[in-house]
Amino acid sequence: MKKRFSLRYKLILIFGLLVAMASLVEGALAVRTARKAVTEKVATHLIDKATYTADLIDARVTAFFQFFEGIARSPILRDSAVSYREKTVFLKKEAAFNARIQKMDLCDIKGTRYTDDGQTVDVSDRDFFMAASKGKNFVAEPLVARSDGTFVIVFAVPIYDEQHTITGVLNTTVLAEWLGNLIADVKTSKTSGCYILGATGTVLADNTDTTLTEKQENAIEAAKTDDFYS
Repeated sequence: MKKRFSLRYKLILIFGLLVAMASLVEGALAVRTARKAVTEKVATHLIDKATYTADLIDARVTAFFQFFEGIARSPILRDSAVSYREKTVFLKKEAAFNARIQKMDLCDIKGTRYTDDGQTVDVSDRDFFMAASKGKNFVAEPLVARSDGTFVIVFAVPIYDEQHTITGVLNTTVLAEWLGNLIADVKTSKTSGCYILGATGTVLADNTDTTLTEKQENAIEAAKTDDFYS
């Protein structure tokens, strides 16, 4: 009788352990499946949010370019007989119609930039000038303006004469915070933030820490010397 009960308890114990193990495995699989489903859902949501935000920014940038192209076609800018001083006075008045524009200047084909306060600045090495002088609209990543040291985004479009020859470049500066304002309300949760990275990984805008843009933070470069970013 004692052996019979002993065998019975052993069988109960074995089957109990098997049931427990099966339950644990089933639970682990359920958690893994649920975690995968949630991760995929979050990833899809983030991609959709990023796509929507990118489309919004692209639309704002396109609208800016359309405005600048209209200004660049103004007869006064296409007339070689008009002085740069007169042209910059005209541009200053035009810039006043758009509160987001910091200033609007023009460059000659050699890369000399003429400002409304009489300054001339060499921008022949700037990417925005080189692109626009070859006929391409260009928006530069945030940079420090050489004329006044402000942190700005530069939009540049070519200026054509009546023979459709490029005679100069219209460049417009917008305070770099403009880009951050575009994503100020972008949230994926109550505590989340949003930022925009440039082609090389530099922070172009951040809706939680604006100093990262001013410092031109680059996590890719920082990771080469700082383990915190690894």
